[in-house]
Amino acid sequence: MGYIADLTIVMHRLSAVEISKESVVSVLQGYARSEEISQVHNDIRKFVNENSTFRLRDKDYTLNEIIRLIESHLVQVPRT
Repeated sequence: MGYIADLTIVMHRLSAVEISKESVVSVLQGYARSEEISQVHNDIRKFVNENSTFRLRDKDYTLNEIIRLIESHLVQVPRT
């Protein structure tokens, strides 16, 4: 869950900048240093701990949580 959420959040942020080596490095470092990455992973731990293994086997239930996490951590990208 963490890899999917992190990758999607980073890719969304990259869509808001002109792609260059420097901007990619900056976005990656910014996210890695942010409190936000900790919050995403803490939310995942909480989700896993609060739900039974049986319930986590429901793909839709877990997918819905991944979508919720991603949507709650996306930055607003200006439309051009």
